[in-house]
Amino acid sequence: MKKIKLIPLALASIALFFTSCVINDDYPVEADPVTEIEVSLSPGGVTYVPTTDTSFSLDVTATDTFTESALVEYTFNGADDAVVMSGSNTSSFSLAMGPGAYYSVDLNAVTVENAVANKEHGTINQAAKSAQVIALDVPAATSTDIQFVLSWANPDVNDLDLWGADDPPASAWDASQSVSAYESISMPTSFADGTYTVLPRVWTAADAVVPFTITVIYPNANPGVDPDVVESYSATLAGNSNFNLAFKFVKSGNTFTITDVQNPALSLF
Repeated sequence: MKKIKLIPLALASIALFFTSCVINDDYPVEADPVTEIEVSLSPGGVTYVPTTDTSFSLDVTATDTFTESALVEYTFNGADDAVVMSGSNTSSFSLAMGPGAYYSVDLNAVTVENAVANKEHGTINQAAKSAQVIALDVPAATSTDIQFVLSWANPDVNDLDLWGADDPPASAWDASQSVSAYESISMPTSFADGTYTVLPRVWTAADAVVPFTITVIYPNANPGVDPDVVESYSATLAGNSNFNLAFKFVKSGNTFTITDVQNPALSLF
């Protein structure tokens, strides 16, 4: 009888042994690390190239080389396109330059391709996702005027003008309506204080979307001595529009403050 009583105890010991083994072997599963690779434009922002230069290289750069390949989607002068990055962390746009040349590039998305997609993740550097390369000899500042220079994409098929008006727009304080690749207007510091508008206008356009940049050269009390203050505002406008609001500015004495920047430009009438 003693042997019979020991059988349940032995079975319990065996069950406990196997249960303990199952628990000890149940280790957590760790996911493979994901490599973050950031893509950007270099140089980003607005780059002015002398009109005598004939070429310029705009680079798409990644912080690491993709193991196999990645599809980088972008918009080039208003048209969508893509480039495959493979075996290198740099891809370049070779841009033909010269008077009137204007290029606008915006990165839109990065997709890692093939079997490594779950181990690498492509992202866009938001601080360097856009670039404009403009063939422009930026005018020097004067002590008496604020200057606005309009440049835009594909000036051989798109013709834009530049107007300055009061707010709301009713009468113009300056207008530039040439057939060149640039338009410029200015306001003297002696002009009445107030709020004013800067209006790019479509004369004709073959493109549905036209990227543009307005370069602002602020007046300088000591031109040629103190550094000139130059800013740029880049946006797009619809090719079938007429007058568009790019931004407003407030004039107070010799001080000009840009406000109400629109991107895309706001179609008015």
